[in-house]
Amino acid sequence: MLGGCLFEARDAEPPGSGGQDQIPLDDPTDVFSALKRSLESRLSGNYENALSDNFVFLPMINDEQDPTFPPGIFDNWTKQIEKDVLQQIFGDYGTLSVTFATSRDINENDYVRFRAEYDLITTDAGSPTDSTRYRAVAHIDTRNENGNWRIDRWEDIEQTAAPGGGFYRSWGFLRGAVRQRLGG
Repeated sequence: MLGGCLFEARDAEPPGSGGQDQIPLDDPTDVFSALKRSLESRLSGNYENALSDNFVFLPMINDEQDPTFPPGIFDNWTKQIEKDVLQQIFGDYGTLSVTFATSRDINENDYVRFRAEYDLITTDAGSPTDSTRYRAVAHIDTRNENGNWRIDRWEDIEQTAAPGGGFYRSWGFLRGAVRQRLGG
């Protein structure tokens, strides 16, 4: 008998990817499919892959100035902070669903700015009937990085009116609340 293995070695998968099939990022719109798949499967691989190493998040001014947050909670928002917040969101909620309605504000060969209206619904793990909706409009900038489109900037820019008056909270507000629980 010959010694050896029938299988080829492969690179280790990053924690939280759970063996999730990676969505190719061949088109700027593919980043939205990647975010959606990651959130709804609660596996971080596609989400992380859709973010540039230079990723930054910028909140709306009303989220940044919300009195429930300490000053600076949104400062220096990087890909690592986004990944940490995402993992905590996975731990906090039983199910997540998201939709995006997008249009292109800027469309260049290697850069596209989307105007994206998002609708994120979180459902508590312990109470499947207890859900919260986060809706707003964002500028989401994508760049072609060596053949893959990735998000390098996400800026929440506009609140979305809620039925009966008032406004929905933004995904940015959720990000800030989670980062605050993580210790800022």
